[in-house]
Amino acid sequence: PALILSLAYGPLAGVLVELIKNALHCAVTSTGWVGELANFVIGGILCFTSGIIYKHKKTYKTALLSLICATLLMTAAGVLANKFIMIPMYMPSAEADYVNKLVIGTIMPFNLIKGLIISAITLLLYKRISKVIK
Repeated sequence: PALILSLAYGPLAGVLVELIKNALHCAVTSTGWVGELANFVIGGILCFTSGIIYKHKKTYKTALLSLICATLLMTAAGVLANKFIMIPMYMPSAEADYVNKLVIGTIMPFNLIKGLIISAITLLLYKRISKVIK
């Protein structure tokens, strides 16, 4: 929903949905809000990037390009945010070698696959519902 709203109404709409979703989830979290912060950063970057690119030229080709760029940027940001912020907050005593292996071996592929799946679903749905949204 956040990504679809980002394409339909602009990047701020998608980022706000991500913010509200993660703020609500903070009430039931077991991660000390670190997981919600990570999810907001990752989801916010995906929505913001795709929304910014798509708003300038609203075509299927631009939507595809925006989602590819957003997925790649989201993945890179996920690596950096987890390596330097999230993991140190969640596991302050983790050794650098362990953090590097975790980020490259787990977090990077997860975010890449997540971005590809969300983008594919969005492409399938957006064209069908864009007229209703607008």
